[in-house]
Amino acid sequence: MLHVHTGDAAAAALTRSGIGGEQAVWTDVLMVGPLCADLASDAARRQRAEVLSASTGGAISPARCRHRLERQDESLRAWREHDEVVLWTDSCLYDQMILVRLLAWFEAVPEALPRLRLIGLDSHPAVPVFHGLGQLSPAQLAVLLPARVAVTAAQLRTGRRVWDALCQATPHGLEALAAEAYPGLPFLGTALRRWLELYPAVENGLCRLQQEVLEALTSSPGPMAPP
Repeated sequence: MLHVHTGDAAAAALTRSGIGGEQAVWTDVLMVGPLCADLASDAARRQRAEVLSASTGGAISPARCRHRLERQDESLRAWREHDEVVLWTDSCLYDQMILVRLLAWFEAVPEALPRLRLIGLDSHPAVPVFHGLGQLSPAQLAVLLPARVAVTAAQLRTGRRVWDALCQATPHGLEALAAEAYPGLPFLGTALRRWLELYPAVENGLCRLQQEVLEALTSSPGPMAPP
């Protein structure tokens, strides 16, 4: 099996579980900077590497970011070497956008469809405050594996549609997509609505996070200490 994760913690935990298989990790913060509809092209990787480097304040060089992106693409191209490719995701915006990116990539490789599997969750009974798969132990992750489901051709087409809309200069296409229902992708609609909240509001030019920060500051009776 090839296990595709959205974080190093889950990949490391699954490795320790002893279930076997190869681990691949995707860490592209797709909510930051422009996106390119031409998946995995050299131009797209160069653009994303610059964006990701800038998001770290230059702490990670564009060259290092590009190397990571190239490794991610290489992991997908190795799908033929595995009987199954399992996509591990949770419900957060970060994970759902990576899932869209992966589905869009595989949409162009329809012969891979019989090998694609998906695991997605937004809660776990052993984790009262669930933030993501990285919180789970090796044993807890291993128990999830039998619940994996086959990815459908319709889901691949959905990934391509949504990815193309994400790459547009305006959010108008996303507004319609965010209102749709997505069988087998229960967290996608909510994630798209959260993506739209990254845009400035027409009322005051603030995105959701900026608005929440402003409300917290204005409602505080005095100086706020760090949590």
